[in-house]
Amino acid sequence: MMYPRLLLLKRFLRRDGSIWISMDDSEIALLRLLMDEIFGRERFIACNVWQKRYSRENREAIGDVHEYVLVYAIDPERFKATRNRVLLTEEQAKIYRNPNGDPKGRWRGIPMTAQGWRPNQMYEIVSPAGIVHRPPEGRCWGMIEPEFKKLLSAGRIYFGKDGKSQPSVIRYLDEVDGFVPWTWWSHEEVGHTDEARKEIQALFKTQTVF
Repeated sequence: MMYPRLLLLKRFLRRDGSIWISMDDSEIALLRLLMDEIFGRERFIACNVWQKRYSRENREAIGDVHEYVLVYAIDPERFKATRNRVLLTEEQAKIYRNPNGDPKGRWRGIPMTAQGWRPNQMYEIVSPAGIVHRPPEGRCWGMIEPEFKKLLSAGRIYFGKDGKSQPSVIRYLDEVDGFVPWTWWSHEEVGHTDEARKEIQALFKTQTVF
């Protein structure tokens, strides 16, 4: 029954469209094969894990507390460029502070290193306290030296309170437009089945409408 419906759903999608399908672990393997065949493996985006239950499940051999949400997009690159980000919560925003009274507001230091070795990103950096910093083993700086100097002159490099620490890039809270979504969906962030049943009850005065 799933195959012809998936074929039909594919016809409904625009070039910028994506499809999200919730499925439990009893059928997720078959669904993935069908989706790969119909949409193409190259259009696979993610297999998200949704924590649908927050209370203990003791009826089965292993408690069933999650489902999956498969995501495929007609144009994966366009999807990546246009999909929404997850907004910061106040708890997540707590790491942005303003210890130096910066007039631009709260900020945090972002590590300035990147994985790998690139010759033009292996220069020395001297901190305000005179400490010479080089990239740690197996890493390089995250930018070439001219870009670093631009940030330094703009006051966007932080060397710690004493001016001795490895440099980090200052990023202000108002520059953060959210996080890239994760494949782990906790019930605190996206809700659970108890909430869903209550919504159905409120809308239809019954929980057996579907």
